[in-house]
Amino acid sequence: MCIRDRVNNAGYAIPTPFDQTSMEEEEKFIRVLALAVIALTKLFIRDMLKAREGKIMMISSVAAYAPPSIIQTLYGPVKTFVNRFSEGININYNDIGITSTAVCPGYTVTNFHKASGVQEEMDRVPSFMKKTPHSVAKEAVNATLRGKKVCIPGKTFKLIVFFFHPLNGYRLLVGGWGAVIGLNPPGLAPPPPVVCGRGSCVIIAITMITVMIMIMMMTIIRTCRIMSNYTRTSQKKTK
Repeated sequence: MCIRDRVNNAGYAIPTPFDQTSMEEEEKFIRVLALAVIALTKLFIRDMLKAREGKIMMISSVAAYAPPSIIQTLYGPVKTFVNRFSEGININYNDIGITSTAVCPGYTVTNFHKASGVQEEMDRVPSFMKKTPHSVAKEAVNATLRGKKVCIPGKTFKLIVFFFHPLNGYRLLVGGWGAVIGLNPPGLAPPPPVVCGRGSCVIIAITMITVMIMIMMMTIIRTCRIMSNYTRTSQKKTK
């Protein structure tokens, strides 16, 4: 049997601060969230190479783009690794017909947070930022089948990542948001996340709103200038 589709989705959170967590626990965490991704991808990519086609879904997180978490010291850095590893797979194997999609969901309502001991942090998250497993899975599967390099489910988190950092915005435009506005060719270029603390979420929201207001103001100013120039041109023609 030849395996042509692979989903790397295993993970958990460590509820204790970094200085209170044993080195053994940190190593277990890295083995599950990072080394397992490498090992399983290596195991199944050989079948994909034989078939000269394959789809890999890497469950990452918007934590890869967000500010460091108050509690989850290693979660964001490990998810950043998953994104970069996915990019490496694409660079090396896209021309053979194998694509890897880094799926980076935001807060998703699952049993992950309760099982990991971080349900209290999840309860503080505003409801409009929480996504259902069904909506996340649907967008993730569609993106993977289309060979997209990056998938950030939900418009809310697309905007947050796009506006929070210029480089993230560029990557999202190429790998994710571009598909919404028709700029993402086929094949171009996390699921339980703990993205950030409550204060950071507020900062992100304020930043996003500020940027959107600035864009609206610039659009209005530009429109007024165009109308002004048009009026002057019309007056000259009338004279």
